[in-house]
Amino acid sequence: MAENIAIGIKVEDPKVNIKLLNIAKTDKNDVITEVFKSKTIVMGSPTINKGITVAAAGLLKEIEGLRFK
Repeated sequence: MAENIAIGIKVEDPKVNIKLLNIAKTDKNDVITEVFKSKTIVMGSPTINKGITVAAAGLLKEIEGLRFK
């Protein structure tokens, strides 16, 4: 699904630089570094009992705590 979203964004604006990161396979610090360097992020997660995964929630909470602008 993420790859299709990335394709759709590129169709609308080919100048946009897109990086797809799998938080299950990418070091958390590398993800946070990419978030820091980004103007915008889009995050998706599979659901478990109508909520996001623990890994995704934890990462979002940590990013929130860093208070990036």
